[in-house]
Amino acid sequence: MEPIPDVAEPDAAIDPTSPLPKYAQLRRILIGLLDGGGFPPGTPLPSEQELCRRYGVSRMTVRQTLDLLAGEGRLLRRPGKGTFASHGRRHPSLGPLALVTGVRRREPHLDFVRLEHRTADSGSGTRVHLLTRVLRADGEPVAVERGCVPVALVPELPARMWDGLSLTQILVAAFGMVFEPAEQSVVAVLPSAPDARLLDMRPGSPALLLRQRGTRRWTRGTEVTVLARADRFQVRFVRPPERLTAPTTPL
Repeated sequence: MEPIPDVAEPDAAIDPTSPLPKYAQLRRILIGLLDGGGFPPGTPLPSEQELCRRYGVSRMTVRQTLDLLAGEGRLLRRPGKGTFASHGRRHPSLGPLALVTGVRRREPHLDFVRLEHRTADSGSGTRVHLLTRVLRADGEPVAVERGCVPVALVPELPARMWDGLSLTQILVAAFGMVFEPAEQSVVAVLPSAPDARLLDMRPGSPALLLRQRGTRRWTRGTEVTVLARADRFQVRFVRPPERLTAPTTPL
């Protein structure tokens, strides 16, 4: 699967045969209209009923899509009045590796090496994708990323994962999943011997474990962990308007 752009042509239609969920396809279409001037800031969007008719989707799909775009700051929902194009745009949190910006003294080339990708039963009757990748900065291993994504949410992961993008970023760009709010935690750990070898670390050296769990209906069951070398990453807590996030930056 080739990279899927975040914006579709305004006159695009929903493809029922696409592995991309219908709400994600509708999200891309509406983003194309919003960014292309089809709905200037402050103007109302068509009603939910009209969007259902126009794109051949259920009302639940339309509501889910509008909720996503409102959570991203692209739409403003006013009870009893309707849904309006927003004057601002707030990017959703893309996960613990979303703001990886550089390493000490210079910008790195970041790429992921896929170690494993399989589909298995989670133990509760739910089929999930299990993915393990190593993040490298200029060829040096700096983190191990592991993902668990329900097949019901994402039927097919891209065959070629894109260099420099975390799994969370791929899920946002390709499938419209918005991880906000989400459970996020950072703890200091001692990596297992196999992980220490993957990261070229000495036994007993500390690492940072960043964990993110989806909490909304369309991300529940998705979990991404990043085991990062403590000598290459630092965690910065910043408070932008409306929410608290914890981006990370390699040292």
